[in-house]
Amino acid sequence: MTNIHNPQELLAFDHNLSISKSSSSAAIFMTIAGIAIIIIGTQINASEAVNYILGVTGFIIAIVGLGNLFSVKNTIIHTTSREPMSRTKLFFHRNDEHDIHHLLENGDIDTLIDRSIETGPIQVIIYSTTSKHYYIAQIFKFIPFEYLPISAPITFYKT
Repeated sequence: MTNIHNPQELLAFDHNLSISKSSSSAAIFMTIAGIAIIIIGTQINASEAVNYILGVTGFIIAIVGLGNLFSVKNTIIHTTSREPMSRTKLFFHRNDEHDIHHLLENGDIDTLIDRSIETGPIQVIIYSTTSKHYYIAQIFKFIPFEYLPISAPITFYKT
């Protein structure tokens, strides 16, 4: 059975989805800005405290920029609308399984979210566009040590 926890299976199931790598230009800019602040902090004639603050601030900005540069994030996007997909994880009581399936098929995500609990034996994973016009969801059941899919993924388009 398809498991949408696995991004490759999710992409294989729905050809309207693709992976987009995030741009690294902001990370490069942040790294260069941090290095520039360090250089400015060592070159200007100011008090030792100002030079120290500029040096530490520049160092922190450069480190964050380098961290972002080396941790490329993959985003799943809906290819038709070019919207990023956000992932939501909901939990329910065991006896809610039939109602959950019915709500998903009818696209009633708001009611589903209202009925969710903090943790439970039934888990629903929902990938939805930012406009909430498209989603793909799957129901999982807790079998000791992991959640396993108990339904095929369900897709819904709002018009």
